[in-house]
Amino acid sequence: MNVKKPLIIVFFAVCLIPAIIINTPLAYVPLAFLLILCVVSVLYTLLSACFLKLEAEAPGLRRYERETEAECKIAVINRGFFLLPQITLELCVESEQGFPPFITERRLMLRPRERQEIQMPVRFPHLGRYVIKVGRVRFHGLLGIFAFSIRPRWFSPVHVTPKLFDVRELSINTAHATFAVDFSAPRKISGGEYSDVRQYSAGDPIKNIHWKLSAHTSEYITRLFRTDAVSGVAIYTDFRYPAPLNKSSMADVNDCIVESAYSIAAQALERGYTVNLIYAHDNNPAGAVPRRFDELTLAAYSMPPVSTSERYPVELLVAEHSNHMAALDNIIVLTTTVSERLIGVLASCRQQGKFPVLCHIYSETDKLTADSELSEFITGKGIEYRAISSAKALALVLEEAS
Repeated sequence: MNVKKPLIIVFFAVCLIPAIIINTPLAYVPLAFLLILCVVSVLYTLLSACFLKLEAEAPGLRRYERETEAECKIAVINRGFFLLPQITLELCVESEQGFPPFITERRLMLRPRERQEIQMPVRFPHLGRYVIKVGRVRFHGLLGIFAFSIRPRWFSPVHVTPKLFDVRELSINTAHATFAVDFSAPRKISGGEYSDVRQYSAGDPIKNIHWKLSAHTSEYITRLFRTDAVSGVAIYTDFRYPAPLNKSSMADVNDCIVESAYSIAAQALERGYTVNLIYAHDNNPAGAVPRRFDELTLAAYSMPPVSTSERYPVELLVAEHSNHMAALDNIIVLTTTVSERLIGVLASCRQQGKFPVLCHIYSETDKLTADSELSEFITGKGIEYRAISSAKALALVLEEAS
């Protein structure tokens, strides 16, 4: 029960002080009237809440892309004979991961035995697992002095998935292929470098015949190719948050990291490259190797949220996974914290013939403080540096760079 305390105190003071000064039975009539009015208002509000019935219908889908909207159908029924002068209905899209909720309110009046059906909008501004629920229903008493709130138990879980941005300008290089591919074999991959020759055999593609060499040897010679489509992209996502800032900034950073990794991986898969998603979860290294787009969607959705409790350093992730022989040529790091140690690890990868890209993630609500010494330290290391606040910004940066 909420009470407008300042207003009540003023009314009681106005009625009580003259009554004490005059000190007659008639002088206490306004005070008694005010007390009776308050009691009636409380009882009226409580009885009104007893006769209210709420029916809610969840949106048609259980999975939505970020920044999409839907509508939730709610029926409010007054089963009693009391007029409900004012009801405030609050619909909340609440994050299970601690990100800011999205709240909408609707005020309405119900006549006796009336049923109202309303459509309340819900929006999904951030990624993650959410619950759509009626946060509370507030009943306002007579004269608006008292308000009584109840919290219905209705809820509906929804999943908010990442948006896919076009990053076709992303440069994917290959220093060396993982293995040679014979184009006469059933597995045929377009593109690649001329590797070797051998005698033509039945079933070899005619277009791969080396005609000049065949003329000299008096037999057909076919060319072999070493493809560049078997190497790939290793995407390192750093879900550590350096400081306990506001939750809105954390949600923005989380959206940027997941959607950037999702868009980059989708572009790599479309070009036929292998993709490794590498990150830390609960202070342990983890990852996924999606082969198809549906696997990538599931892997992106399964990534942990940005957290201040995550401590596993991205520098260690890159150092551990980039030094073995089967490590992929392209390295993309998405992190909120750029350290000299990380730059040193990426510079070492560049010396080994790999192609590192460092994406510095920051929230749009925060200012990115550029360290001049750090910028100079990056220069000349062969590391591509990008400062972005969203996957959309990454796409724009790549388009401008091209």
